[in-house]
Amino acid sequence: MVQNKEIIWDKYVAVTTAIIAVLAAIATLQAGANVSEMLLQKNNANLYQNQANKEWNTYLAQELVSLHENTSAGNIQAQKQAQLDLQDKTNALESKVSMATEKAQFYSARSNDLAVAGTLLDIAIALSAMSVLIRKKSFWLFSLLLAGVGVYFLTLGFI
Repeated sequence: MVQNKEIIWDKYVAVTTAIIAVLAAIATLQAGANVSEMLLQKNNANLYQNQANKEWNTYLAQELVSLHENTSAGNIQAQKQAQLDLQDKTNALESKVSMATEKAQFYSARSNDLAVAGTLLDIAIALSAMSVLIRKKSFWLFSLLLAGVGVYFLTLGFI
């Protein structure tokens, strides 16, 4: 009769370990995907910042040229309109920079939560395997507790 309980307990350990392993794989995969998205958004922020700097430098150059030229009133009006257009483009690019930076921070936070989840779930797998090897049910129960915390962080990573 004691042998039967150990077999049943071992089966529970095997099933829960398999489930924990699948969750760990999901956490790791999603953490990697979020890191990639974070890097993409950081690159976008740099690109938009460079474009904004270029537009602003063009605006400043036109401002200097207009100060040194003696131009007619109609030409001054056209230059002022061009400068306003450049300012609008620069402001739009600055807005894109801010948005891309916020997205990068969001994906970074998600990636961190998913990395913690993956780590906790991996530790839970190891403890679960150890529980079978040393025949200590307490190790398995602790692994389930760690898996629960890992699932919490996994859930945070998807929210």
